[in-house]
Amino acid sequence: MLRMMLTDQGWSRLVLILKSLRVHYSPGIRLFVEAVLCKVRTGAPWRDLPDNFGVYSTVFNRFNRWSKLGHWKKIFDALKVDGDDEWNVIDATIVKAHQHASGAASSTNEAAAIGKSVAGNTTKIHMLADANGNPIHFELTGGQVHDSKKANAL
Repeated sequence: MLRMMLTDQGWSRLVLILKSLRVHYSPGIRLFVEAVLCKVRTGAPWRDLPDNFGVYSTVFNRFNRWSKLGHWKKIFDALKVDGDDEWNVIDATIVKAHQHASGAASSTNEAAAIGKSVAGNTTKIHMLADANGNPIHFELTGGQVHDSKKANAL
């Protein structure tokens, strides 16, 4: 039995957002969203998704397609309208990039938000959160960029 993250109430709210974005609604879409949430929650590689979510490559390909179409950004923007702005917090975390993630001739590291730091190739996620800890806005930079440099942008 899979442990689901979305309640029925949360899913019904997400369905309205997906319909407003004109996302093709199929019977397996909730399982797909749950698979993505499982991946984000655990940090596991795509290959380690539980079999109940289906073939990992299918889940990844759909996730990648939604990313390129901007669906995740639009869902993020639609969900953040109910935030509690009594006070906001800025925080950042560093994510180590794969050793082969930078240096390609066709792209720049700045556009890919990959920078050099003590840990090697890294990306820093700067985030603004509301009083409930829900994300309001985030920006990606190279790992060497200090949090204070992005405070005004957030």
